[in-house]
Amino acid sequence: MTDCKNPEQFVCISCVEEVRYSFVSHLSDALRRNGISVFIDTDDLLSKEAQEKVGRARVSVMVFPGNRKVFLEKLVEVLKCQKDDDQVVLPVLYGDSPSLRGEWLSALELSGLSPVYQSSKECSDSQLVDEIVRNVNEKLLFVGRIGIYSKLLEIENMINKQPLGIRCVGIWGMTGIGKTTLAKAVFDQVSGGFDVCCFIQDYDKATRENRVHRILVEQVMKDQPGNSGTSTRLRLRRDKLNNKRVLVVLDDVRNPLVAESFLEEYGWFGPESLIVITSSDKQVFRLCRINQIYEVRALNEKDALQLFMLCASINDTGEQNLQELVMKVIKYANGNPLALSIYGEELKGKKTLVEMETAFLELKKRPPLKFVDAIKSSYDTLNDSENNIFLDIACFFQGENVDYVMQLLEGCGFFPRVGIDVLVEKCLVTISENQVRMHNLIQDVVREVIVKGETVQIETRSRLWEPRTIRYFLEDNGHTENGEPKTTVKCVQGTEEIEGIFLDTSNLNFDVNPAAFENMLNLRLLKIYCSNPEIHPVISFPKGFLQSLPNELRLLHWENYPLQSFPRNFDARHLVEINMPHSQLKKLWGGTKNLEMLKTIKLCHSRQLVDIDDLIKAPNLERIDLHGCTKLQTFPPTGQLLHLRVVNLSGCTEIQNFPEVPPNIETLHLQGTGIRKLSLSIVKTNGGELVNFLAELSDLSDALKLERLTSLVKSSSSSPDVDKLICLELKGCYRLESLPNMFNLEFLKVLDLSGCSKLETIQGFPRNLKELYLGGTAVKEVPQLPQSLELLNAHGCVSLKSISVDSKQLPVHIKA
Repeated sequence: MTDCKNPEQFVCISCVEEVRYSFVSHLSDALRRNGISVFIDTDDLLSKEAQEKVGRARVSVMVFPGNRKVFLEKLVEVLKCQKDDDQVVLPVLYGDSPSLRGEWLSALELSGLSPVYQSSKECSDSQLVDEIVRNVNEKLLFVGRIGIYSKLLEIENMINKQPLGIRCVGIWGMTGIGKTTLAKAVFDQVSGGFDVCCFIQDYDKATRENRVHRILVEQVMKDQPGNSGTSTRLRLRRDKLNNKRVLVVLDDVRNPLVAESFLEEYGWFGPESLIVITSSDKQVFRLCRINQIYEVRALNEKDALQLFMLCASINDTGEQNLQELVMKVIKYANGNPLALSIYGEELKGKKTLVEMETAFLELKKRPPLKFVDAIKSSYDTLNDSENNIFLDIACFFQGENVDYVMQLLEGCGFFPRVGIDVLVEKCLVTISENQVRMHNLIQDVVREVIVKGETVQIETRSRLWEPRTIRYFLEDNGHTENGEPKTTVKCVQGTEEIEGIFLDTSNLNFDVNPAAFENMLNLRLLKIYCSNPEIHPVISFPKGFLQSLPNELRLLHWENYPLQSFPRNFDARHLVEINMPHSQLKKLWGGTKNLEMLKTIKLCHSRQLVDIDDLIKAPNLERIDLHGCTKLQTFPPTGQLLHLRVVNLSGCTEIQNFPEVPPNIETLHLQGTGIRKLSLSIVKTNGGELVNFLAELSDLSDALKLERLTSLVKSSSSSPDVDKLICLELKGCYRLESLPNMFNLEFLKVLDLSGCSKLETIQGFPRNLKELYLGGTAVKEVPQLPQSLELLNAHGCVSLKSISVDSKQLPVHIKA
């Protein structure tokens, strides 16, 4: 479709003679200044000419005087003159006749007209005019284009700020977000100020059909008959455009090279020409040298609800179940206007709520063709690495932390730092609050069309997430539910195609075939989890062993793993993360393993775990989480693990010793351990500076929390760098009895001693201390508080008798 003219913009104002040259005059002038044609009718009843005008108008503004009941008859005639649903009637109650306001409002409400504008002492005529003009603009230019007007104003502002010359603006956003609608609104709004205007919709298709140049030439050479030669037409085209203000909209550009070639050929447009390009790919704007890019935002919930209800012909969502269904559709569409329109049209006419719910579920399984084509088109432009990243995110990583996803995908040999940026630029994914997000529609297209639709046979699918399908591959059919052997055993073929399995075991109960993973040679990602913490699924190994795990695994996430060790022949050299909470593991494996790629290990609440010494073979390890491993007695030396940032041993009650602290540690949790002594060598302060000192933490029977390594008990103040410490947290060290004088720790801002129930004396405080927490201590006397103190919490200090403080320098916040 190609649009090369500006549609008529027309408003009819109906009023009485009394306001014709006052309020209505101001209103009509304001509309004309906005480029809107106005017809004013002052007859009590519509003449034949007026009826024709009103019938052609997109918007009718009826200014009710408030004191003429006959005007109600005129309202009826105006409503009869509406030829289609696109025409809008805006009633305005003007004048000081409050006695009749109630009658008018009731009549207008019965007519289904809103909003109703009313003059008042609190609102000046100019304010009322501005409000009406704003709504007329919205209704006139954007009938059916809900939420467009504010976006149009932002684009106009972007255009107006550009210097004279050929101005360019790109409109960017995902499929169906409203790029074409917004581009048409811009075209309608500004085309009156240009000599030549052309809107080329579906630019790539027009290019393939060789229609682009013909369309523009027809507009340029309307008055040049008989010039058919190519060189002559090119010369005339150049001459004709050289001094002309040209408006060209290239809509839905997918091939940037074709658009770039077109713009280079027409680089001689006259000054103040405007080129608008819409695309879902930012690379298009970059190659076409367009720096001003407007990102089309999704509709807010209010506008989304209005659009959906309009398309679905739903007038009221009073019924609770209907309201829930509508909001479910709104949430799923996530502000995408095309999706809302399609779903609204599909659900319109459904007689029962059950029919509507069924239709919505079918739509999710059968995404709209326009989305399918657009996403497939973008998908086809991806290289192999980007392709795999895209499919992995759609199938497995929706809503996950972007750093976590990048770490895993890098371990798979992909290039996610570049690949995810490409997907963002193509509007296939977004990064929000450091999470990878994908629109529900895109995810369903990928899952239902690209992954599942690539083959009818499930054996050849590369990524599995549906429990029923995964169970088909993993279940041991050699036994009945009673444990009796079956006469035949299923043999699954084609499992070598599988690259990822994410199994939610909620409501599942089956036995795993010991050889289930034997042929899954390319399995990279394995996650077996339960999304419902109240359910305890039973995924068991009746034969007591697992024959193998794929050697290509990067992610091994298996909650409630029922075996005591991994298969002996498992080669873990490619593993990036081991996450096996609540497992029955006693040890990971026997013998030495190459763990060079391992970054994270989480075995929390593995209550049978007794040996973790293999961790020292993982030189790139960054995070260790063993909290709740109650049988674990020793923790290996980790001083040589230069990348280790987080260690959590909370609740490991049998661990008595922490051999050495990793040099780059950031967070250390030792809550509920049996550690009595801790040696700190090189640690980071909150400010990121390195502090070199040795602190012997004797008397530390129960260090409830040592976070960021700012929790010390007895520190040697003679160390030259200890005074750089900023935060000292000793919360819950209930064996702590005394502290050295800390007056010279001039950088220390926060001191938390809460819960140190045996601490009775404090010799002195740092001079620049801002926060002091003494809750639950046995302190009897508090020495002189520093003037810098802003917060003092001594809640629960039952032994406290006195606090030495200057009354003029009381802390801002005191809790005692």
